[in-house]
Amino acid sequence: MKDKRDPGTLDLLGPAKRGRGRPRKPDALSNAERQYRYRQRKKAAQPVAVGSHEAAVALLAMTYRDLGQLESAAAAIEARFGVQAEVARLVDAVRTVKRHFS
Repeated sequence: MKDKRDPGTLDLLGPAKRGRGRPRKPDALSNAERQYRYRQRKKAAQPVAVGSHEAAVALLAMTYRDLGQLESAAAAIEARFGVQAEVARLVDAVRTVKRHFS
């Protein structure tokens, strides 16, 4: 081995061997950093879930209320203009949809 303080010494054994494996990059991430970034990517890729079912229940209640209003409007049209084929089909369709929500 060559003495680094003495420029006159010769290197008898050759240069020092490099350690096993691939050399580490200076900007390499630690395992914890890599895992954190992986979890963040997975979290970002997931669809946004409703925190509770309150939003879904509120939407269903609004839809049911709107169907009730539509049914009463269709009945008013039916009462005013008599039973016509188009109005009767509309009333039947609204009642069918409302039955599915009940």
